[in-house]
Amino acid sequence: MLRFSNLSPSFYSLIILLLCCSVISCKDLGREGTKKGEALVMVRLSEAVYADEGMLGQRSSSPIDPGTARQTIALNSDYLLQASLIPIGSIAAKGQPISVGNPLRAAVVKTPLTPNIRYKLVVFKSNGEYVAERDYVYTQESHTPELLLDGGTAYTFIAYSINSTTALPNLSFRDGTKRTLAEAIVATAGSELDLMYFRKDLTVTGNNPNHLAIILRHRVSEITTTIDAQQTGYNITTLLAHLTPHYPTASMNLADGTIVRSGTPEELDLTFRGLPSMVATAAPVLFNTDGSSASLTLGSIDITHIAMSNVRALSGMHVLPGFRYNLKLTIVPNDGYLTHADLPAVRIGGQIWMRHNVGAVAENPEQIPITSVQHGNYHQWGRMVSFGDGTSNIPARSLRIKPPPPNWSGIAFNVKNAWNTGTDTEPEKNTDNDPCPTGYRVPTKIEMKELLTNVLITNTGTWTEGTTNYDSGKVFTSKRKSSVTMVFPAQGMYNSGGTTTDGTNAMNSYIFAGLSSRGSNGLYWLSNFRSSNTVSRLSLVRDGNFIVDKVPNNSNTTIGYVVRCIAENQP
Repeated sequence: MLRFSNLSPSFYSLIILLLCCSVISCKDLGREGTKKGEALVMVRLSEAVYADEGMLGQRSSSPIDPGTARQTIALNSDYLLQASLIPIGSIAAKGQPISVGNPLRAAVVKTPLTPNIRYKLVVFKSNGEYVAERDYVYTQESHTPELLLDGGTAYTFIAYSINSTTALPNLSFRDGTKRTLAEAIVATAGSELDLMYFRKDLTVTGNNPNHLAIILRHRVSEITTTIDAQQTGYNITTLLAHLTPHYPTASMNLADGTIVRSGTPEELDLTFRGLPSMVATAAPVLFNTDGSSASLTLGSIDITHIAMSNVRALSGMHVLPGFRYNLKLTIVPNDGYLTHADLPAVRIGGQIWMRHNVGAVAENPEQIPITSVQHGNYHQWGRMVSFGDGTSNIPARSLRIKPPPPNWSGIAFNVKNAWNTGTDTEPEKNTDNDPCPTGYRVPTKIEMKELLTNVLITNTGTWTEGTTNYDSGKVFTSKRKSSVTMVFPAQGMYNSGGTTTDGTNAMNSYIFAGLSSRGSNGLYWLSNFRSSNTVSRLSLVRDGNFIVDKVPNNSNTTIGYVVRCIAENQP
């Protein structure tokens, strides 16, 4: 018989240690069992958004200009209609519009969630096999039976909604015998086209509740249309309009959220309220289109003394699914000459420009041949003051031998908002530095590109370099009215360099290098500033016309070009 009284204290210690290890092992096995057991999934609708981040790609096609995403048509001999389609929340709204050749990333646009929106969650195994589904009501998720799955298993969670508090379309399968994710669809029609989608692949755990935050993404585009007739000074009294082609039904593939449109394409009517008014805005509409070539037609429009019907206002629109757009139509007076801010001006394509360069004194800015009175002052980038007029011929100077001309600086003025404190699409004049007179400002690159698309450009003069050759230049002729022109003299530039004339270093300051390219190059400043040593300009040469973003010279902003101003407040 074993007598415990004869056992040593060390034996009892060993027994206690083994018992403790056994208890710990049992606890560990319990945890592992829970991880691979039932997994609770707690669902919460987080938000709804338009537009996922991604490349927008080509949105427009000719005749919409690549730099402006705008199309202009003539309403009659007196008025033009300008139309533009702009995605809300994209870089286009902050910097430049989206267009052909200019793909941009779109920002996510959040939309408010209405309490009691209904949505469905469908669960599939990683191999696509259907598992379960639950119907939820936003803010009342706790009323839905618990969703319990197998811990340690990978699932695909799909959620969808039509943004309704009363309706929720049923899940269906193309092949009823194959209840898989690849075959799963949801169909809707009529006023219930606001399909929203969510997908997440997740391995659930049994340790703790699994929280699933759902972000629903709109899969059908929304468009808000505004027609602005303020420049006419008259009210819009009658307005009927529609978008085409609009498909009355749609189904959504649950595997990836893609939309399949069906039914006979029809006109989607827009509803304008509050007429008569100078600005009319339609109620937002869900536009279920294939995105390849949408159009807007004005069935009838009356603006006091203007009455028209069946006007194709915008065609060739590329409307991408899942984006929210503003479609803006502006009625502007036709091309012609006018007085703006007490100075001779010209309107082309809805833009208003000064007819002469800053500092020019010509009574007839469009006269041919060009003479010296049509040449303006030379300015360094970002500065208000000029250092030479249109007939000046100041020779190169060494900092060590003779100072540069008054108002010229060898220190680069690299201030990004020196002329424009706003953005390229919403410019704001910097009155501290802008050389343009009251009511005008230095144009942006976008504005100059738009001008170039609205005119025919031809050469005038000899186009040979010479300090007294004033006759060379470009004639911009309105595409809509050939009697309306602008003349841009080829004034050349005042150059600068990085060393003194004797070859020594200029102590981080550029030297004045004198006049060059008069008669062979027209160089006009733009208000864009792309980087610390890169600015934008319009370059006019005998064989072409270019917007240059990088000045091919180490001196950059110390070079002297000329300025042609645009009206400060554009249509």
